[in-house]
Amino acid sequence: TRSQMYSGISDWSVIKKIVAAIYIPVIGNGDIRNHEDAKKMFMETGCSSVMIGRGALGKPWLFNETKNYLLTGKIKPLGCNEKFELLKEHFDLAIHNKGLDKAVREMKAHLCFYTKGLRHGSKVREKVNRLTNHDKIMELIKELYYE
Repeated sequence: TRSQMYSGISDWSVIKKIVAAIYIPVIGNGDIRNHEDAKKMFMETGCSSVMIGRGALGKPWLFNETKNYLLTGKIKPLGCNEKFELLKEHFDLAIHNKGLDKAVREMKAHLCFYTKGLRHGSKVREKVNRLTNHDKIMELIKELYYE
């Protein structure tokens, strides 16, 4: 919850109780970081749908990945080049909608999520945070995805 400062673990048993108590669709939310978490939410709570929030930060492909897994039981992981292209599209859309300067500032936070867990990601994040030039930032990120 907000009062917990978004820490702790979601209590899915509350969702299960709500599903059992009412006759309208319930959307389960909380601690869904991958396709397996989404399936587990359905199984444990009986909810009608799931909502993915912070779990998708730096992983916009998570929505399609989860949908495909829930419909087919199979997962087709994206390669680094496909992930980089999505990151690039995210950045381009931010520039289009907010202008270059604001997009560069805001995307630095998103780039922290995109680079988390990648080899040399922390070094790249450190460098990116000191840059203001879009092209230089993208060069660094591209190297990270294509190394």
